[in-house]
Amino acid sequence: MLIKVLDRLLVYLRVVHSVDYYNHSEYASEDEMPNRCSIMYARGSPPSSKVTQQEVADYISHFESKIAPFLQPSTKLSEEEANRLGRKDAEAEVEKFVVANTQELSKDKWLCPLSGKKFKGPEFVRMHIFNKHAEKVEEV
Repeated sequence: MLIKVLDRLLVYLRVVHSVDYYNHSEYASEDEMPNRCSIMYARGSPPSSKVTQQEVADYISHFESKIAPFLQPSTKLSEEEANRLGRKDAEAEVEKFVVANTQELSKDKWLCPLSGKKFKGPEFVRMHIFNKHAEKVEEV
């Protein structure tokens, strides 16, 4: 019973997270794995000869050293590192989107290119974008 549960968990790790438990490897995608899901590693039958306690201890220590990196919690980036890697400020990006979609046609005549509607001022275009095009603002 426990072996079936373990096998299902290992298949889950492989299919969902691209982790090859028996090979102690994590891949960016299924395509990079040496054997795609049609051919999977499986637990072999138990050895026919007696296994010594030392062999078990060696296997466990070797296995734990290989799998340890996967058990470490991931570290969060600092604000400075995130900025260096190109993090964007959500509010600034929304403001850029609103400005890009507010066009002045003439004095007291503004256009929302998303809908083609005309308004008397940029503040009305802004309200229109947030009210009628909220899904696009959310995407930004």
